[in-house]
Amino acid sequence: MTTTTRQSTTYLVAAATVPEIVCPDWCTNQALHVECLADNDGEVSHDSAFVDGFSYTTVTFVDGTPVPGRPATIYVEECRMPGRMLDGVTVDAAETFARQILRVVEEANKHSPGT
Repeated sequence: MTTTTRQSTTYLVAAATVPEIVCPDWCTNQALHVECLADNDGEVSHDSAFVDGFSYTTVTFVDGTPVPGRPATIYVEECRMPGRMLDGVTVDAAETFARQILRVVEEANKHSPGT
């Protein structure tokens, strides 16, 4: 008696056309958008550059339309926020920190659909 087993084969198929992604000029990760579409359910994450230790990310559809319910997200460079960074800081240092994060929040609000 002869037993035949069938092996499954996985094929990777590229799309016939690459979608045109509308990307803001401040986005720093434009080169990654197409390869990340499948992982992000067709949504595109746009990352700003870090300025004074802060950056932000907005999420849009391929055509640049903001994704409802996905407001901009603020990020702090890891080296700027180790552990309990604000413990024991001076009033001047805390004020500088607050101004820096407010500046990034204002910039992110320009490019975000809101909450």
